[in-house]
Amino acid sequence: MTVLERARSILAAQPFSTLLGTEMTAFGEAGVELRLALTADLKLNSARPAIGQVLIARATVMTAGKTQAVCRGEEIALNDRVERVCLIAQGTVLRAAQPSSIEAPESQEYNA
Repeated sequence: MTVLERARSILAAQPFSTLLGTEMTAFGEAGVELRLALTADLKLNSARPAIGQVLIARATVMTAGKTQAVCRGEEIALNDRVERVCLIAQGTVLRAAQPSSIEAPESQEYNA
């Protein structure tokens, strides 16, 4: 299994990424490229600077229909076992088309 295939399997195991139709087209030491569904609306509210030892992102699908889903998320800084919300997000995403008639370029692995 290549590094790109392993990274894709990890992404595919995440229900939120699957809901959005996220596709990993490149992965390696130089970076990563993800392609995902279009966003109909996105609102980000910064609550405080993200200062801590670990940054955590959590998201929930609030409602999902045939063509779109409304999602809410938070970015949380973890410092000495204390969580503090840094960013609050809410957005409406359009469900990815299955399959697209538009062909994407071939996937690749980034090398340093």
